[in-house]
Amino acid sequence: DLMVPDSGIQYYADIGAAIEQGAKDAGVEYSIVSAAGDPVKNIDQINQMLQKGVGCLVVQPIDTAAQAAVLQQAIDAGIYVDFFVTPPANTQTMADQYDLGYQQGKAAVEWIKANLDPATAMVANMSIDAIAEALIPRRLGTEAALTEGGIQFMDVPVLHATPDEGFTKASELMQAHPEINVWIGPDADILQVNAYLESAGKDPAADKIYLTGLNGDSGN
Repeated sequence: DLMVPDSGIQYYADIGAAIEQGAKDAGVEYSIVSAAGDPVKNIDQINQMLQKGVGCLVVQPIDTAAQAAVLQQAIDAGIYVDFFVTPPANTQTMADQYDLGYQQGKAAVEWIKANLDPATAMVANMSIDAIAEALIPRRLGTEAALTEGGIQFMDVPVLHATPDEGFTKASELMQAHPEINVWIGPDADILQVNAYLESAGKDPAADKIYLTGLNGDSGN
């Protein structure tokens, strides 16, 4: 058996679909459960799967400190654990997070300088530090690129846990900071920022609003 917790975000759904196909090809039973961003529920789900006797767990980070203990128990019990971007795990899905953030921020700076007044541009950088310490370098990379470009920015922590998170966050932020005209973050949140802007009667292209997502969601 193999289990993948899912939050309803397309990025994880796409990964789950690929793993499901791989499990099918290998003749392995596959199941998927959703914690909807709730770490307590996720840990309970993992414990249930351990009792069921799964052979492999593929887990997305929700609260890595809370998840670590039960995943270490799984590893100690001989269960194969694949954990996105953070330990404990037999294998980790990892990329150069600093460079990812830096390149995303650098591209935003180039667009700002070509389309806006850099002195008045305001960037909302949606960071996902809270779900995994290993993701902090992504925020630092983005901030470094923006700072080098002389661009103002604000850190906007998100949990990357629910499909409508970006919509809600954008609605709250635009009321307090209508000057935001550049949005940086994970695909799922940025797609929902775009949905909010459209619902508010804005056209990102015509109104010179820049949105850049990262993760490779199929919906982007």
